[in-house]
Amino acid sequence: MNLKAELKSYGAKLLEATAPLWLPKNVAVILMYHNVGDTLNDRNTITRRGFADQLQCLLRLGFRCLPATSLVEQVRTNSLAFGRVFAITFDDGRSGVISDALPVLREFKLESTLFVVNQFTDGRTRWFSYNKVPPSWISESESLATKGFSLEYADREMLLNWLENNQAIGGHSVNHLHLATLPDDILEAEVYGCAKYLEQQYGCKQCGFAFPYGEYNGRVVDHVKKYFTYAVSVEQSTVTAVRNHHGAVFVFPRIDPGRSVYEMLYRIRRLVSWNRAKSTV
Repeated sequence: MNLKAELKSYGAKLLEATAPLWLPKNVAVILMYHNVGDTLNDRNTITRRGFADQLQCLLRLGFRCLPATSLVEQVRTNSLAFGRVFAITFDDGRSGVISDALPVLREFKLESTLFVVNQFTDGRTRWFSYNKVPPSWISESESLATKGFSLEYADREMLLNWLENNQAIGGHSVNHLHLATLPDDILEAEVYGCAKYLEQQYGCKQCGFAFPYGEYNGRVVDHVKKYFTYAVSVEQSTVTAVRNHHGAVFVFPRIDPGRSVYEMLYRIRRLVSWNRAKSTV
């Protein structure tokens, strides 16, 4: 273990040991993952061990895992349960979620939601680069020049296996475009087409939606409301902090837990502290 890893391990133990001092007894969070596995050049991939360690830590701290739909319904009806609760979500539909995350979820008997892109459910490899402005999909040949990397996506058979194991699926648009920049007709096609596809292919009628790139505006939200029951953003906050906000169920914040227990606890603590400070202003 190198020095950086040792410091993170020590920091994680310290944050967990002092949790009674900073972690509220009543708090709800939605975790936002993208992939689980060994694609370590992708900053959105956490190892299977790292994923399991994060979940174990939350369970040790007294958190209960709820399906996202249950958490949403509690917020919608102003009946958010007392205690510490969390929901697990994955964006994009990467194959590592099924191959590496699902065994962990089954081991702990936890439920989660995977937001999929219609055009990415063919099991094909795609290439992505963070060096492009904005970060974007690229061709295989472009990946050599831009230091891109390949991303593996789940196919229909894998997604059906996911559903058979008591996990949920939600929408992430048809083509993973920047929805807020689209004209109304194409925006409608991206949102409605996604909902229709999920119902026809997977029997999912009451689904949630994750905004591609986390981008949305009032117009995008209005389209999503017509076909989905809730939506999640990439804005970092606890659900507890927004539970009384009008329209919260269509712009739910989430927490990116990073790739280690230390990163997860540090980010939760920072957001809890920020929310406390904001509430006293």
